[in-house]
Amino acid sequence: MKSSKITQRIAAFVLLLFMITANGQTKHKSNSSVIALETLNLITFFSTLNDYPNDFYQGEMTLNDGSIIIGYFSLNNSIADNYVVLHDDGETYNYYCKDEINDVMLYNPNSDANTMFNFIKDDGKLYRKVFDNNIDVIVYDTANYPFDNKLVNEVIIDVNNQLIETWNFWTSGPKHDLIKYLRERDDVRYKRSDFKTLDDIFRRL
Repeated sequence: MKSSKITQRIAAFVLLLFMITANGQTKHKSNSSVIALETLNLITFFSTLNDYPNDFYQGEMTLNDGSIIIGYFSLNNSIADNYVVLHDDGETYNYYCKDEINDVMLYNPNSDANTMFNFIKDDGKLYRKVFDNNIDVIVYDTANYPFDNKLVNEVIIDVNNQLIETWNFWTSGPKHDLIKYLRERDDVRYKRSDFKTLDDIFRRL
């Protein structure tokens, strides 16, 4: 994760607003004037509530035209009822929307592993890929940072291109949601103790 102070994060949004509005145009295809206004509102909102954009992580983003952008990325920031990716290349900040992006890959700061983020729904969010057996099962969750061998919030299983939502109101956590899925799929009363690690669950998938 790129370390930054509170003032740097606020400055990033101020710079983003300036870049969007300075010449009255943007190279992106989204509704720039609406996003600029929402960005200004967010600056005020963040300053008041001490809330900030999602953290930036080093990685690379592949656009729909095949070009690759490198730098630091902050995923799934909500602006104007849309989700945008903020990009910091070390000199400037830009925003990108779903219709421009193919996928984003973030580098894990603690290992050589990289984490892929994909669009799997029509909600405009990037979902973190945490497991892929390269045959028929992929597991995603809703984290905005590189994979650290933990699941976060909602877990979604892609089985042969069919999305299976595992979350429910009574959930006790994403790991238990995966175990519950295995119980129903295999008709076996698995216990939590049957899976010492997250990788044990993945192997059963």
